[in-house]
This record gives sequence, C-alpha cells and structure tokens, in this order.
Amino acid sequence: MKRSHEYDSPVLSRIVSVIAVLAICICSVCTVLTTYKMTQLTAGTAAVAPGNSATPANNGGNGGNAAAPANNGGNAGTDANNGGGDATPPADTANYQEILDKYTEVMDKLKAEVATYTKKEYQDLPKDKLDMGALASILQPVINGFLTTEDKAEEQQRDDAAQIPIIDNTRGCLLTDVSAIKSASMTENGGKTTIVITLNDEKNSQPAEPGATTAPSNVGGMFSPLSKASIDETLAGISVVKVNSFDLNLVDCTATLVFDTESLKVESLEQIMNYDISADVKAAIIGISGTGFLINTMKIYNVTYK
Repeated sequence: MKRSHEYDSPVLSRIVSVIAVLAICICSVCTVLTTYKMTQLTAGTAAVAPGNSATPANNGGNGGNAAAPANNGGNAGTDANNGGGDATPPADTANYQEILDKYTEVMDKLKAEVATYTKKEYQDLPKDKLDMGALASILQPVINGFLTTEDKAEEQQRDDAAQIPIIDNTRGCLLTDVSAIKSASMTENGGKTTIVITLNDEKNSQPAEPGATTAPSNVGGMFSPLSKASIDETLAGISVVKVNSFDLNLVDCTATLVFDTESLKVESLEQIMNYDISADVKAAIIGISGTGFLINTMKIYNVTYK
C-alpha cells in the first residue's frame, strides 16, 4: 500500500468516512464501518476556511484565485515575476521571502536538534459545512464518531523528530515558492518571534516523499497533507460503495510558529489544515453528491532540545 506520509491520528480514515459513510448508512450496512474500522491507515493535518483563496490584501489589486506551481492541482493566480495581471509589489515579495526563509531555518533546526516535545491533534466537522441534504442530520453523529475532538485529544509525549512536519523528512520545510503564500507575518515581542503563514488553496495536494528534497505540491512543502492515492486505494476496498469522484481542496492552510528570537528554539507550532471535501458516491441504486469540511489541528509544544 502506498505510504501516506501523514500524522499519527487516523485522519485519512475519517475523511474516507465522510465520503463513504453516507452511502453505507443508506444501504443499512453500517457494520462495514466496524469491519473496516477505518483506522488501518494513518493520516495528516488540517482546518477550515471555506471558499477560494485570494491574493494578499497588500497585493496590488489582484483578486482571483491563488497560485500553485504547474505540478500542483491548485488554482491559478499571479506571481511577482509573472508578466500577466497585477504583480505583487517587490517589497511584499521580499518580505514574504524573508519570513519563509526564517520559518524554514527555525523548522530545520527543530527537526535536527529536538529532544522531546508534546503533540496534540484533533478534528472537527462543522455541521453547517456538511451539505448532504436531508441526510446531514442523520450522518453527522455517525461521522462525528470517527473524530477526535479537542477535549478528548491525547497529549502525546514524543521524542521522534520524524513525526514533526514535514513527516518522515529531516527538513522542516521544503517550500521555496513565495507565490504559494497567501499571507504572512513575522512579529517580535519580549524576545519571542511569531510567524504566521497561510498558503493559497490547492486541489488534491500531495505530501513529500520520505527524505525528499522537494515536494510535489506547495502545501506538501510545509505541511503533510493526505495522499489522495492512499484514499483511492482504501475506497477501492469497500465493495458496497462506488465512489464516482471525490476531491480534497485544501483551503487557507495556516502554520503559526513561536520561537525564541535569539536562540531560534521553538516554543510552539500549530498547523491547521482545511479539507474542503466533495464527493459523488453510489451505494446499491442510490447515488448522492455532497460536500463537507474536515478541520484538522495539530499542535506541538513543551519542546526541549538536545
């Protein structure tokens, strides 16, 4: 099975449940959920902010959807070096580059020198973001059973750098394309620096391979998104459900990094990934199309260094 390169908690199976559980319920075969347990794969990080991403507020008036490299499934947009449309002012591009460089430096140091840390991860599927028609009220409790809410999330005491984003990589950030950034800020207060980076939307972002020096998507260069190929493989094994199509649109994925300004030692990292899920499924003779949002929040804190 293709390695999914995602976080420890079974978020992959939970996203699969959003797509498949509605059809399974209709067929009165909810026992399939128990049979498959939807936990055989591990999964990755997330949070919700619906809609298409826009270029930064200080971008010179370019409103449309955000940019992604040619090898990504993301929405098209304008880069500072792109001759078409309104370009991002050079000063803004330089500022974003400085912030990205500092984020990369701090995260690489964390991956190389971390000794121990606490990790917490939880999910949410807001019912007002679940569009399954009249079935939403029936399916919401079933789907919620697959989620780990914040109050029930375990505080994991860890000493493995491999499970810090980017998962299974010695680097903490592989993103180099500044045009992938929707907004970024870096502020200093009382000897602590806070970096907040939000990326442009991407469709079906792919994670970086273990040990890779580049990522196949912008989101995969900073986060560890779910592998669509892994989900395809899982869904193919559920015979009672035919998935005609599904997409994972990653929206406003945001990383917040707090570190000591002088030593560059991390105090906390929060990564929020927003999965805008759309699916068309069929069970028996019944077909349904629907959408939902899965919010995955991953936090790292109580960090000690070697």
